[in-house]
Amino acid sequence: MFSSSLPLGAVRFSGGAPFGQIDGPPVTWWGQTLPALSFTTLSLCAFAAWGLVGAWRLMRLELQMHNSPWVWVGFLLFAAAWRAGLAPPYGGAAAQAMTGALVFIAAAYVCAFVEPADAVKVRRLVAALRSGAWLHAADLAPAALFAVKLAGLAVVVFCLLPQNLTAAAFGMAPSLPSAVGAFAALAFMVRDLGVITLFRFGPRAGRGDLTAVIALALLYWVGGLVGRVFYGEFGHALFSPLVAAAPAVSLVSGAAQAALAWWLAAQRLRGPKAVVE
Repeated sequence: MFSSSLPLGAVRFSGGAPFGQIDGPPVTWWGQTLPALSFTTLSLCAFAAWGLVGAWRLMRLELQMHNSPWVWVGFLLFAAAWRAGLAPPYGGAAAQAMTGALVFIAAAYVCAFVEPADAVKVRRLVAALRSGAWLHAADLAPAALFAVKLAGLAVVVFCLLPQNLTAAAFGMAPSLPSAVGAFAALAFMVRDLGVITLFRFGPRAGRGDLTAVIALALLYWVGGLVGRVFYGEFGHALFSPLVAAAPAVSLVSGAAQAALAWWLAAQRLRGPKAVVE
């Protein structure tokens, strides 16, 4: 259902046809103007095909068969390219790269909550990495890891591309983050994934998801509020990557928090209380 509603929502968000009226204004996708009905129909067919592939892979898992991770990578690249093509054209290639990065980041969060918290599989992954069995490690790697790597690559590409500052100043293009701000967002994403891992691999099976959400809410909202009250924008930047006035503070703080979160998560994964949810 999600894959079917995504094309309609993106067309609406990018200024296409109104909701419920797909035969409306044309859609601009990668610089090409397409009829809204044709674009939506083809998009729905493409995402439906990917949905069938996903169902087939789930059936293989139920039959204890091996699934290659590269199909998931292909879907990530497809979804990012599809959504990046709908980015405002005045933003240029930088806006398209950032749009793709946001798709990868969103996929990483979804995978972090959806995938089973299998501590045994994680230990097998670490053992494969230490032994140099890279292909086996790729098979054992969590789906979120591929999304994180692609997000990092997209951010690097974004930083290397020129930004249309004139169009952004006149409101013709979205205001894009600075290079430091983009890496700060990556740092906070890595921190969040560490927090999610820390709680999902806890001693109480089935309760980690809600605890992780509460922890993230406290870090972002309560932490940001307290920081803003005592130290203004500087304090807010300690708990959020969205403060444009202090991106370097967000980057340093996010990296430090990410290191701490993953150190705690590693300690839990090594301990005897890590369970399978």
